[in-house]
Amino acid sequence: MKWPCAPRSAPANLPRLDETTLDASVLVFTAVLAIAAGILSGLLPAMQLSRPDVTGVLKDGGRTGTAGRSRQLTRRALAVLQLASSVVLALAAGLLIRSLIGLNRIDLGFNPSNVLTAQLQIPATVPATDR
Repeated sequence: MKWPCAPRSAPANLPRLDETTLDASVLVFTAVLAIAAGILSGLLPAMQLSRPDVTGVLKDGGRTGTAGRSRQLTRRALAVLQLASSVVLALAAGLLIRSLIGLNRIDLGFNPSNVLTAQLQIPATVPATDR
């Protein structure tokens, strides 16, 4: 099922906006993915906190005030994930900038300097006072 998604007050200068549709299968997939991510990110920490293992924590910590091995492993894994995602974001930003520079270098087929453009909004009806 597809629904048209052009709003009533859509700008007139967007090309092919009337052909834009919202697909139900994509919408359902996105909703299921968002709900699953929310449940997983909330459920895993809740499961860890629901079963307190006092003896294991005391053995891991020992006499020092540092975290145990499992906590250190989790911190290291999170640091690696953070570093990897920042590298991916930096590469994506670099590719976007490279694409924008390439778009600015494309030959338009005409000389765009000293060109004047204008838009006219003609009312659909004439007001009754002007007749």
